[in-house]
Amino acid sequence: MPKGVYVRKVETWRKISASLKGHSVSEETKRKLKGITRSEEFRKKLSLVRKDMRHTEETKRKISLGNLGKHRSEETREKISVSHKDYKHPVWVRMKMSSTHKKKFLDPTFVAQFKVWSNKRYVQGSFKSYKNSCDIYFGSSYELYAYIKLEHDCNVKQYGRCCFSIPYFYKGSMRRYIPDIGVECMDGTKTIIEVKPSGRVKEVENVIKASVAREYCRENGMNYEIWTESEIFNVHS
Repeated sequence: MPKGVYVRKVETWRKISASLKGHSVSEETKRKLKGITRSEEFRKKLSLVRKDMRHTEETKRKISLGNLGKHRSEETREKISVSHKDYKHPVWVRMKMSSTHKKKFLDPTFVAQFKVWSNKRYVQGSFKSYKNSCDIYFGSSYELYAYIKLEHDCNVKQYGRCCFSIPYFYKGSMRRYIPDIGVECMDGTKTIIEVKPSGRVKEVENVIKASVAREYCRENGMNYEIWTESEIFNVHS
């Protein structure tokens, strides 16, 4: 352990965590914490202390759920890009990632299920649907997971990309809105599904598109649903 660095026992951390549960930090404390600048020496000592620390599965789950649908600004993305520019994962992380990916891609059912065309900002590709006996295009990772959910839903007869557009007026011009997924259930009901991160549902243009889509579906005897993280990943707050 580096000289001058004090490490609390696990039991001590648990007691502190339990005592702070439900405690809210005041604005004054937040301002004080925000103004603290750690020296390079302190950062190195902290890095050595945390070297062998691992998040628990519960903590990993909370972090994962907290990041779902989070919309980062261009400035934030630029900062993350710069900070990660020269970053290299530790050896133990690279070995763990390699082992995980190896298991996943050696599974023939996983590989055969979809093909990714792009690895840029959005994941795009084709999903092999055995229920529909065809490949279906997906424009994002959320759409892919929505397909997987529909594929395994015994109440769904068939599904696919929507092949129609709905006109709507926005910023002084007429535009065309093409919903993401059309679904037909075993009982004959038809539903149009729009897949959208929860952080973008309340954007002005998306609210307008949802409004005209609901009216269109009502006139044509269909249902309209917006699927966010809650519906796709069964996440409930």
